[in-house]
Amino acid sequence: MISYTANETGELIDPYILTRLWPIRTIRALMKNKNIHLSCILTILLAQLGGCASVPTPKSESETIETPVPGTEPQIIGEGTQANKETALAGPVTAEKPALPVIGESMVSKITSSESTVAASGSMVDDPTDDLWQHLRNSFRLEKSRDANPIIKNFELWYSKHPKYFERLADRAYWLMPYVLSEVEKRGMPAEVALLPAVESAFRHDAISRSNAVGLWQIIAPTGRRFGLRQDWWMDGRRDLVHSTRAALDYLDYLSREFDGDWLLAFAAYNAGEGTIRKQIRRNLGTNKPTDYWSLSLRKETAEYVPKLFAIRNIIDNPEKYGIVLKPIPNSPTLAVVDARVQTDLTVAASLISISSRELHALNMGYKRGVTPPTGPHNIVVPTDQAKILLASLDNLSHQQRMRWARHQVRQGEYLGRIARKHGVTVDSIITANQLQSNLIKPGQELKIPIGTGFNQFARVSSSTVKFRNGDKLYTIKTGDTLWKISQSIEASLSKLLDWNGMTKSSLLHPGQQLIVGRSTGT
Repeated sequence: MISYTANETGELIDPYILTRLWPIRTIRALMKNKNIHLSCILTILLAQLGGCASVPTPKSESETIETPVPGTEPQIIGEGTQANKETALAGPVTAEKPALPVIGESMVSKITSSESTVAASGSMVDDPTDDLWQHLRNSFRLEKSRDANPIIKNFELWYSKHPKYFERLADRAYWLMPYVLSEVEKRGMPAEVALLPAVESAFRHDAISRSNAVGLWQIIAPTGRRFGLRQDWWMDGRRDLVHSTRAALDYLDYLSREFDGDWLLAFAAYNAGEGTIRKQIRRNLGTNKPTDYWSLSLRKETAEYVPKLFAIRNIIDNPEKYGIVLKPIPNSPTLAVVDARVQTDLTVAASLISISSRELHALNMGYKRGVTPPTGPHNIVVPTDQAKILLASLDNLSHQQRMRWARHQVRQGEYLGRIARKHGVTVDSIITANQLQSNLIKPGQELKIPIGTGFNQFARVSSSTVKFRNGDKLYTIKTGDTLWKISQSIEASLSKLLDWNGMTKSSLLHPGQQLIVGRSTGT
């Protein structure tokens, strides 16, 4: 764990900055020189520190959220990318809208936007094109002098031999890229930064690495906390498009300043950690070697990180050269945020618009329980053409109608903690739903239990190739069910039940979840 010290202005100074200013061997040599007083060394160091970047203090979610005014128009995500209302000379691009992602199939645009207001402007490039890919090409600005690098060439060759990769990438980018690029350009960052999710997660919000990095930007829990991402029973901001993008860009902005505007070193530090890159820089300084990205001795994954990004950039820049056909993406918002204002079940919301419950959960994966948290935020991300429909429909529902409920009659000896565990909810959610003044309950009392499915309902299926087939026998999970109990009631072993559903013995069950309990004959 890195500890920081404050300078006279109260800014947090990373201790590694001291050793980055001078190589360690230089500092030690000066310390041993009896002709140089210690105060002189400290004076020079402090003078240099005046120009150093300070570590940004993480903001809490409450500080970063702009709360929308109830009843306002839906907020459009990604208007900042030249939401080009001008018409290109070649005429408007007619992009075929890919199907919304479904967990378990192409889980890629689950952009849970718990942040209300997003950029309506901010494009850094005056580009009237209607095609987002062309807008990207016009905005690339990082070096191309290394394009003959053999590692870059190897990745270009691999991608050119796997054109389906870019087809899937374009489908995922259709929903996410307009927002990501707008935020990148608002900060004056190179457009290549918007391609990092392609390297990190292939634009998949359900991606989880071996080190438990999660989401589109592959953020680990400590980094998420460092940059103010909410991670609790109700939400995981790392899976949220708006919050995770804000945190990732905050981190990248800090890294670019930390490495004196060298974006390649910033990318390497994003992958390996700034401490690792500083260490390699100090090692090269100690042996009088260059300290640019290409000259550092890095582990394989980090050494290939920038070449992979550049290979993707080069293919987007000239897809015909590599035999790749990129599906057009409109250079305008594809998603909008609706403020539901009170706790809302995503399944209920989905029933009001023309997308399925699975699709809406996929777009809002940050809500871990499938419902907005009791105390907010209550923002729901939907395709732009569904936003006003959802807003109007929600206005016609009472607070009670926006949630699905189970009823529980308190038995002798029961207490809220046990009831909450039984139904897979929190004690606080039961207290809020029933307007209880304390944790005290009595036998015979009837409680309302908020039922949320959340991405956990589909989590195990999403990481497998399990799909329902015509003729499959399905079973809907009820409260109190276990995998063992279900296996005993069907003509199949527990191992077959697990195999059919892509599950393990430790997989969680949720009321309303459907399991395959019998495969259709002949399949």
